[in-house]
Order: sequence, then structure tokens, then C-alpha cells
Amino acid sequence: MKNINLKIIILLFVSLGCQVNSDNQYQVIFNDLLRLIEENYYQYLDDDEGFMKRSQDYIIMVSDCHEEEDFISLVNSFLFSFNDSHIGFGKLEDIHEKVSPYLWYSYTAGVDVRIIGGRVIISAISEKIATESVIHTGDEILKIDNKSIEEIFAGFTLRPPNNKRNHSFLLSEEILRNIYATDDSELNLTIRNKKDQEEEITISRKKRLNGSILFEGLPEVYLDIKSKVYSDSIGYLGFNAFQPSNPQMIIDHLEKMKHLPNMIVDLRGNNGGSVEALRRIASEFLKKDRVSYNVLGQDESEEFICIRADDAYKGKLVLLIDELSI
Repeated sequence: MKNINLKIIILLFVSLGCQVNSDNQYQVIFNDLLRLIEENYYQYLDDDEGFMKRSQDYIIMVSDCHEEEDFISLVNSFLFSFNDSHIGFGKLEDIHEKVSPYLWYSYTAGVDVRIIGGRVIISAISEKIATESVIHTGDEILKIDNKSIEEIFAGFTLRPPNNKRNHSFLLSEEILRNIYATDDSELNLTIRNKKDQEEEITISRKKRLNGSILFEGLPEVYLDIKSKVYSDSIGYLGFNAFQPSNPQMIIDHLEKMKHLPNMIVDLRGNNGGSVEALRRIASEFLKKDRVSYNVLGQDESEEFICIRADDAYKGKLVLLIDELSI
């Protein structure tokens, strides 16, 4: 099944730590990887000469590998050749270098950005930062902690799938990874304001208070849900992930606004998540039952139906998305 990719990542994070004392640790881990792909990938690979030859080529390269960093790079090169999403390999202690800062980073500077026309633009700032700083939405960020945007982009490896939208997503997330943090350090920015003037700005990062453990053995995630009513006729609901699998808190926010004739659901920056949560939330907006997705396996295709809620929202609906919406 296609969603086995995430399981492969987690299993191999663990394997690297478990096999460190073995003389052939890299061959053992890579053979485990091949077995997982052959058993669980959503396409048949037995008769795929390209896959078999590629596997043999990498087995030889792995057998000549003696450095951990080189081995990790080799494995990712192999996995990325599938041009599939949600697949990768690394050490558990390095997971913050790969995951979404929106969800996984415990400190925020109250600054949000998007890449517009190739430039990193401040798209939102918290009210507190807005009153204490000269920074404004629309300003361009030139440097983050004395590292230029060009340097940040040059040092980042793009992951598949190889298309423009995914690359825009990955580069935007990498910039945010430099703005958010896992400690209370200060954020130093060089910006160009709307008057075309350059300024140096320092912002203290603050601890986020809404962390929760969703996945055993992994760091806390930070789920943000917000709702508001405008002009007594427009409901606004925003949330940064389809998590947890039972999204009752999101539904509770929605229930308070179902009587309104208009609804905005803001999925900008939403990092995806549980398909069960997706089905539960989607059911609150459907006009009728419908297929929500298919899961493909080597031997079967399973169809999942989303059942319309009895009190589903009946008004006008607007969805907001951007390059960080999964």
C-alpha cells in the first residue's frame, strides 16, 4: 500500500540505531529496506528489470560504504529514485531537519513567510511582534541569522516528487525551519522594507504552549485551531493539521458556526495528517456520501466512502490554500 512509505521511514530510523555494532550494519539495513519495498509498495516490482538492476547497483555501493553520512545519502538517493512523496531515511535524532516546523518546532518568533516571485516575503506577524518591532507584512527577508536566503536554498536537498509545486512547498518549509526553533534563541533578520531600505531586526523566540504527543517515540506536535465570526454572517475556521485521528476539537469549533450562511475554512499552511480526520471533517461539508480516496495495494484497490453528517453545513463555503497546504 502506498502509505507504507511513512512506516519505512520510522522503521529505518530505528534500525540505524539498533545495528550500529554489526560489521555489515549497512548491508543489513539496506536489505531490510528492499524487503519492505518489495512486500509493501503499491506496484509490482518482481518483473521490473529497472528496479532489480537499480537495487543490485546500490547493494554494491552500500557494501563499499564505511561512513554513516555517506550511507544515509546513498539510501535517500535510492528512495528518491521512485519519485514518490513521503519517503526518506535518516536518524531519529535528526528528525527536526526533515519535519514541518509548523507542527514540530517548540519555539516561534511570531513571524510567518511565503516565497513570492522568488523572494521570501513576510506574510503574517503576531500582534505582539507587530507592536514591538519595525517589521511589517510585505517586507522581504534577505538574511536569517546572518545566512542569506541564497545560501539556505543552496544547502538544501529537494525531495520528490519532482514538480514545481512540491519544490515550492519544500523551499518554503526550509525557510520556516530557520525561523522557528527548538530552543529559546533569538532570531536575527535582515529585511528590505517597502521603502527599499535594509534593516537589522532581532526577535526573541517564545515557547509554544500547546504541544501534545501524537506518535510514540517522536517529539511533541503543536496543533493550532482558531475560529471567529465576522459581521454575524461569516464563520472562519483555521487549523494547521488534520490531527489527531479523532478531530473533535476542530468539529467543536465548526459546530458553533453551522448556522451562519457563509464559511471560510483556512487550510493555508495545513500540514495534512490523518486520513481518518480528513474523512470526519469532510463529512461535515458534503451534500451526499461520496468516495473520498482509494488505497492501492499490489493485490487490491480499496475504496473509502465519506459519509455525509446528518447536520452537515449547508451554506456557502470558501477554502483557502497555499503552497504549504497538504
